[in-house]
Amino acid sequence: GVFLAFIPFAIATAVQYSNLRTGLIIATAAAGVIVMLGLVLFYVRARQIRIYIIDVAMLVVMAVQLGLSFPFHQEIKDNFNFITNAALTAVSLGCMLVGYPFTLQHVREVVARNAWRHGDVYSTAFMTGTLFTLVFIANTLLYLVPVARGLLDEPGSPLNWVFRILLPILLYLLAALITRLLPTTINSQLEQSVGFDGPTASFGPSLGPGGMPKLMMTNPLAIP
Repeated sequence: GVFLAFIPFAIATAVQYSNLRTGLIIATAAAGVIVMLGLVLFYVRARQIRIYIIDVAMLVVMAVQLGLSFPFHQEIKDNFNFITNAALTAVSLGCMLVGYPFTLQHVREVVARNAWRHGDVYSTAFMTGTLFTLVFIANTLLYLVPVARGLLDEPGSPLNWVFRILLPILLYLLAALITRLLPTTINSQLEQSVGFDGPTASFGPSLGPGGMPKLMMTNPLAIP
């Protein structure tokens, strides 16, 4: 889920001073494995979404910077936080503007397919999508603190460690945690609404024990 995309982000962010290129190589490889793993899990029906937008975005962001780090190593090293978080801000904000926050995929992962169009699903997705957008914007601006103090070339400075490494990782992790936990409240809300709105529906997995199909009745609120 959303935590897997955190892995390449955290790796590259943590080692940007000690060995940026190695960090980008590992982060790009990890992001690629995460995308492939997602496809495998989808085709074996272990998850409902084929490819997560954030996984692909993270792969592209890391791979592009890795390629550019060869002719422009110092430039990428100096501006890694700005480039990474500005690009992710553009992806997140773009998804919001077209009415499909990237976190909608992660919210839908924890509810049954017949509830994907329920209003609670969309409202939760927009809340978590807004949270991630704000986190990426904050991470982009945090980068400017040590820059404004003229500390860009001083990796040992506490301001660099706090504003370029520690806070970006913690803020992303916090947003991922909220995005993972908040949708779990949807199932109980949907189940409570069923009694007032129509036939009983099952909002758990669509397969029963042994992989056999499980009978599910349609919740009227889930019908587009």
